[in-house]
Amino acid sequence: MENIITLKQEELSQIFKEIEVNQSLIMSMFSLERLWIPFVFATKKRTWDVQEKIRECMDIVWERILGVINIGMKTRFETMLDYIAEKYEDDNTY
Repeated sequence: MENIITLKQEELSQIFKEIEVNQSLIMSMFSLERLWIPFVFATKKRTWDVQEKIRECMDIVWERILGVINIGMKTRFETMLDYIAEKYEDDNTY
């Protein structure tokens, strides 16, 4: 005879995996948030909207941690990262 734990083992296993992933993301985001003010100070003279774009990427990760369902979130995040990489490359052309 199976008990509730056996019946729910796969479901519970998935929940525990999610918690582990979120814990890692939360620690990473806390580190990034701590560095936000120095980042803003260091990038205030940029001619493009680097602060706005990075903040938007960070907010997307926070939304994911908080379980906000947003269709197209991954695509929006990837598009934002591509934009940042392209602008950064343009800024550092010698």
